Amino acid sequence: MHALGVPTTRSLALTHLPTLPVLRERVEKAAIVTRVAPSFIRIGSFQALNPPEQMFFLGGGQQSADLDALRILGEYTAKHVLRLDVEEGKPWAKALLMECARRNALMVAGWQVYGFMHGVINTDNVSIMGLTIDYGPFAFMDVYDSAHICNHSDDTGRYSFKLQPTMIIFALRALLSALAPVIGAENSTGAAVAAAWHKDIAEEDLSAWTKDGLSIQQEMESYIMTEFLNEYNKLMRKRLGLRTERDNDFKEIIEPFLGILEQRELDYSAAFRALSRFTPQLLQSAYSLQFEMFLQSLDATSQCAKPDESTEAPAELWRRWLQKFADRIEEEADEWKEHDVDWLKAREKYMLSANPRFVLRQWNRWLLIEFLNPELNEGLPPLTTSKIYHAIKNSVIINFGDAGWGAVGVSLNSKPQSKLGILPLTLNSKILFPYHLPLYPQGWKGAYSNSKSSCYAAYEFGGISSHTKCSSLLWDNKENAGRRY
Repeated sequence: MHALGVPTTRSLALTHLPTLPVLRERVEKAAIVTRVAPSFIRIGSFQALNPPEQMFFLGGGQQSADLDALRILGEYTAKHVLRLDVEEGKPWAKALLMECARRNALMVAGWQVYGFMHGVINTDNVSIMGLTIDYGPFAFMDVYDSAHICNHSDDTGRYSFKLQPTMIIFALRALLSALAPVIGAENSTGAAVAAAWHKDIAEEDLSAWTKDGLSIQQEMESYIMTEFLNEYNKLMRKRLGLRTERDNDFKEIIEPFLGILEQRELDYSAAFRALSRFTPQLLQSAYSLQFEMFLQSLDATSQCAKPDESTEAPAELWRRWLQKFADRIEEEADEWKEHDVDWLKAREKYMLSANPRFVLRQWNRWLLIEFLNPELNEGLPPLTTSKIYHAIKNSVIINFGDAGWGAVGVSLNSKPQSKLGILPLTLNSKILFPYHLPLYPQGWKGAYSNSKSSCYAAYEFGGISSHTKCSSLLWDNKENAGRRY
């Protein structure tokens, strides 16, 4: 998610707890993911301090509002978390709300562009910073289905892919509801609320402030949709290899493309990769054979493609859209003038850089679960951590065929451009990280395992230029790729 540019918490470690059973549909083994972020404050943190009526919490009972605690949390968040440009003593509540709205609009736009499905977007799972948090029953889109539900317990489709922006708006309405009396009070005085601001205030005055605060709901939602659509269209244009902005891009290019993917049941991510090979000349009659082969490459992205069930012949369906896409590409020829030799090749490279070759597939995760539970799957051989790593890598390679690492026909011994380490941790063991690890908060220098028994932890370090301080922990991308420590 971070590599895609989608705001997210970062994973630090995965710790396997082999002696702790977890009950899902069956008993499985447990693991703990350690994640880091500048803050884990959520919309639900505010909602808990000024809950709506009839809200009940685990353990029973209605939690009473604590409006002064709400003020303290809000002031801290505005100043130290979101770092809003608000003068001391000036109103902060509306600014906090709108900044949270902006950040989450950008986040969910990234979700929709790259086919990420969260699964459980309740207010406790929505970050005040607009970060993707609480990775639970998440998934990336395989065959494109705008109504896909990745959480098998979501019977009504409340968190389906197409409703994710709606559910982010729903969560931000909850934040507005929690902050409404503060916003109203600050509007009435032109100053930040003070300590014990609600004491000795008549109930009707508090109600009036709340009503005044809630009156900005439409303004907030319009702002969210504007930010969302701008970011969505910008990222989609990048995935389509387009550098300039046109007002009708969504209606003429993006929406029809998604419609074809859904109608033809094509793979969402792989279709973008295949589309990067398209050039306008393929539509010329002299290139009819190449055009046919290109269409086959689009259908080959999914075993579910429906070549005979469309109301329109697939070639004509694609040709009509590709003609508009080709016109749009040729409009931008001047944007690539720095690439005089072959601007279409430069454009293809640009498009490939915005479309990931590898996507975490749901079935890959299930494959790993099966491997890690051999007692539930008789006949599967016991696997070492090295075998698990290669099994996952190979299953990805089989499903994608592009140049470079991961290409069909390329030796499986070729070395990926990442550094992954899996190592046993024993009692009170300490792992020292290089100081320049791209993790936040800054200053992390180590991690400890206090488990009473050995466990395993996996670490991925991106962008490390030197292995001098942790060479014994890594599979580096030079001479030691694939070695297990």
